[in-house]
Amino acid sequence: MRKALKREIPVRQRDDWEEWLAFRRAEHAQRTAEIVRLETQLNGRVYDLFDLTLAEIRVIEESTKYRYGEV
Repeated sequence: MRKALKREIPVRQRDDWEEWLAFRRAEHAQRTAEIVRLETQLNGRVYDLFDLTLAEIRVIEESTKYRYGEV
């Protein structure tokens, strides 16, 4: 908690903060997974719309690679 919030947390409040932080992390992971799912679905539709070949798709995906969670 000290690292995440960059401040000292009183001992009596640590369990509450740990629970809150765990909930927020799980929520973030769930939303990220949903974004990945929807973007993948959208990409597939665009590839179909433009009738792209597997080679063309590979070029696009390799040149636009993004690792979720990185800034």
